[in-house]
Amino acid sequence: MRRWLPSIILAVAALLCGITIGVWRKATSQPAIPNVDFYVMAIATRPVNATAYGTTSKVPIKAWERCALGLVTCDKQRRAVEAICLGSGATVLIEESSWPAFRRIPDEDLPGISGQPKDMHLCPAG
Repeated sequence: MRRWLPSIILAVAALLCGITIGVWRKATSQPAIPNVDFYVMAIATRPVNATAYGTTSKVPIKAWERCALGLVTCDKQRRAVEAICLGSGATVLIEESSWPAFRRIPDEDLPGISGQPKDMHLCPAG
């Protein structure tokens, strides 16, 4: 039995290695599908608090954290933009009063998107 033990261990290790490589190949061969609802990139220049989408709880956004911006609400009294930030990964609402803490990164916007503001003036004046 001891004579066969190294062979069995090597066979099991080879099998596990083959499964791991197969899973890795499959995961890396599939193209990433972008979330087209969040297509504009910005970065926080200082820490701010956002509101978790659909709740009243606050979500901290750290300085230099990137956020993908989505739907902008300009027709309400509390103007806000939906965002997914890298730190939490949660959908949050960033109120207009916090927009000056962000800088746009147009080079990181979803390719093919045009006509978006190059700064954080997300709502038309008026």
